[in-house]
Amino acid sequence: MSAQAILRFWTLTACLLAFLEEQRAQNRLITCGDIRRSLQVQHRQNLLVWLYAQFQEGRSVEQLLPQLALSGS
Repeated sequence: MSAQAILRFWTLTACLLAFLEEQRAQNRLITCGDIRRSLQVQHRQNLLVWLYAQFQEGRSVEQLLPQLALSGS
């Protein structure tokens, strides 16, 4: 890895840790790992709600693939 790539990696890591610590401070007595898992669950729930609404509106899987970056292109 180049020096620039290493710097980018550690900058992103520091930003992630700062974000998780901020979230943890708002929810005392839990770890950054607990916060990460909680955010992942929340994100998955939001995704399912969005998908449900899209299918209720009559959209097809093929129409949604580009929005989900799953079309392979």
